[in-house]
Amino acid sequence: MILRVLVLGSVVLGLPAVGWGQSSQFGIRGLGLPGRHLSSRATGMGGSIGLFDPASVQAMAPLTKLEGLTVGLETLQEWRQTVNPGGTGDVRNNRFPQFRIGGPIRRLRTWLGASASTYTNSDFGVATIDTVMIRGAPVTVVDTLVGLGGLNDLAFGAGYMLNRRWAVGGAIHLITGSTRNRIRRVFEDSLFQSFRDSTEISFDGVGFSLSLMGDLTRTLSVALLLRSDGNANVTVDSTAAGQIDLPFTIGAGLTWRLSPLLTIAGQGTYQTWSAANSDFLERGGLGASNSFQVAFGGEWGWRGSPTALPVRFGVRYGTLPFPLVPGPQPTEIAVSLGTGLRFGSGKASFDVAGEYVKRDQGPDWRETSWLLTAGVEIRP
Repeated sequence: MILRVLVLGSVVLGLPAVGWGQSSQFGIRGLGLPGRHLSSRATGMGGSIGLFDPASVQAMAPLTKLEGLTVGLETLQEWRQTVNPGGTGDVRNNRFPQFRIGGPIRRLRTWLGASASTYTNSDFGVATIDTVMIRGAPVTVVDTLVGLGGLNDLAFGAGYMLNRRWAVGGAIHLITGSTRNRIRRVFEDSLFQSFRDSTEISFDGVGFSLSLMGDLTRTLSVALLLRSDGNANVTVDSTAAGQIDLPFTIGAGLTWRLSPLLTIAGQGTYQTWSAANSDFLERGGLGASNSFQVAFGGEWGWRGSPTALPVRFGVRYGTLPFPLVPGPQPTEIAVSLGTGLRFGSGKASFDVAGEYVKRDQGPDWRETSWLLTAGVEIRP
């Protein structure tokens, strides 16, 4: 038997190039490629301030930094080259990873917020060339599988100022979404008729998160996150199909203001995706492993105007929960640069970040991406 996996976007036995909407090949298995819930500012710093940043949606305690009602939106443009045993493919895609709104109720020392962000992304397209036996004779077939969808995280939460130095936050997370998978088989021998099929898989679940943020000293701050996503109910073509356990997340971060112009930060998160390992194995998948992300970064402002066109930098490294093939756990490393600008007397801001990302699972499965993330915030 001959099997080759090819990324849609190259020509396979006359198949047209298909690059639209395709996310990472590492989003094919499991629930897809996990989202990061970061603003453009935090992305420019490698994700190192995600637990401190009110524009990110990793935690709710940072809502207490908002000076007034704030609305924000992020957009992401990606240029990616994918390499696997079937060859090389170049893909470009665009998506909107998060939207958020929040603001204070000052007399109660409380801030309310809501957001919609990517929980996992499973947009993908692959083609396989195989040889099957029909009535004792080998026949070449071409299968194309396209998946569109993923899971969304709808969060509704609040932050509360305990005192001038410490704040807490909490949120309820509605995890919902669906993936439509379409498969088509074409036979090289015209005596056999091609066929196609489609399946829609829907998910819904409820989780919660708690966060703490505060100043240890005048220059050193700490943040903590605890989150449980429970489990997701699975429905296949309107028929209940059991549940999948979702991870428990713990996270911690530090920021250190070395000077009025320079801040450095570090952050780490750990997710227990292995809770879903048996669920995926029972469904014929390759299982799931616990994953982690660590990030380090900084921000340098200019003397006299520390908020105008700062220089942001960062690096991050982590593992991915869903393997493409049996073997080592997939890994991800990225470096980033960013900047931003406030205008309209501080009523609006624009931030941008560029990332170079490399993912791989062994020498045969890898991809490199250039990502451009841009975010806009408006404070009416």
